[in-house]
Amino acid sequence: MYDLDHDGARLRADDKPDGAQAGAVDQSPEDTKRPRFGRDYDRIVHTSAFRRLQGKTQVVSPGQADFFRTRLTHTIEVAQIARRLAWRLCESNGSDRAIEVADVCEAAATMHDLGHPPFGHTGEKALNAELDCIANEWALDGLAVGGYEGNAQSFRQVVWSLKHAGEPGLHLTRASLDASIKYPRTRTSLDQLKWNYYPSETWAFDWVKEGADSTRSHSFEAEIMEWADDIAYATHDIDDWYRAGYMPLPMLTNSDDSRKNLAQEIMTSWDRKGEVYDRDTVLGTVHDLFTDDLAFDGFKKLPEGHDGSSEAKNAIRQMRGRLFSMFINDVVAGGDVSRGRYDAELDIPKPIKMRNKILKAMLWIYVIEHPRMATHQYGQREAVRFLVRTYAAAAISSDRDARQCFPRSARTELDRLRAAADVAPHDAEVLRLVADHVGGMTDSYATMMHRRLTGAVAPFNEFT
Repeated sequence: MYDLDHDGARLRADDKPDGAQAGAVDQSPEDTKRPRFGRDYDRIVHTSAFRRLQGKTQVVSPGQADFFRTRLTHTIEVAQIARRLAWRLCESNGSDRAIEVADVCEAAATMHDLGHPPFGHTGEKALNAELDCIANEWALDGLAVGGYEGNAQSFRQVVWSLKHAGEPGLHLTRASLDASIKYPRTRTSLDQLKWNYYPSETWAFDWVKEGADSTRSHSFEAEIMEWADDIAYATHDIDDWYRAGYMPLPMLTNSDDSRKNLAQEIMTSWDRKGEVYDRDTVLGTVHDLFTDDLAFDGFKKLPEGHDGSSEAKNAIRQMRGRLFSMFINDVVAGGDVSRGRYDAELDIPKPIKMRNKILKAMLWIYVIEHPRMATHQYGQREAVRFLVRTYAAAAISSDRDARQCFPRSARTELDRLRAAADVAPHDAEVLRLVADHVGGMTDSYATMMHRRLTGAVAPFNEFT
């Protein structure tokens, strides 16, 4: 069972954004009409950050096709998978923790992408690079600023940026916050790819990990949340991009040469990224995935592209169902599920994990890294870089009118920072505020602001 005095304690931030003092446990009375960990989900799902996910890229910008998943629909699907998987693992192990574990995993999955910036990973990389560049120009330590990473931004939002009852942070429980942490580390080098908290939130991370098993990097619930994310990413995005005509699923089910070519492209991509793999395992997994597992069996008699036929739609439904069955039903819980968050672990068989990895690699090869995306992504990078630089210049300007480009809530916080005796205009927290603002934009809002700030003529209704 959860230790409610420890795992169910709620984090409250102090009144110092630099986190100089430790967080304080929320002593407000619990709502006896709602489950303790269910309240975490309730608080997250009613935030503006959650709603803005409907306007943020999953793989392409919302609105480019009616059926593409947005970051919001992806998040909802991850939360559903996490909840059901948590329930099944607890029930199958005879644990009476099923509802609590399911609540924690659902809350963690719902918050895990709140910090996702406009234009997806393209926007994330551009934001990170531009923040590092400006930090250097301002004579700041880039590591002290923290760069930009979607997971770290999600953590910052729920423990500080978002508000509950007018106070910083959503006052979430230790268990739910811990379950949201995929990369339990901060940034230690400028070329680091993934991290989960900025220096400004070190105090919150330390509070979350207080009492955790030092030999384990993730709690049981965090492992469930991360696997649910992998399942949704691998399964649903393949679905979207086959419908869009990018995924040659019929060809891969019918041609051994096509499967070998795919395996070789995957290995070439992994070589560039420094991934470690076994060549025979990759070749065998690609072959088995499209022949022996039957998930793609319905594509054998279809034309190369998606033709909108009922046969194609049935093939997609069959693929989703069989992939979900494999990814969910073939994993088990090891250890003691009934005891605590660090006494159990998710056991994913290596062949299942490799199949998931192959499907995610397909998305990079056929979509994200494809040359036809290059022009689109270049424009997105340039828009994000321009926005970061423009807002950073406005934030430190002595001209108060320049700061009017920020929304009123951000101006209030910026004025508070600038008025603080120990905060200079060229300050890490001032730059973090710029990152908060640009990172919180939807794709369409970022595009609109880029157009407006460059002086382009905009329709009148954009100003209302």
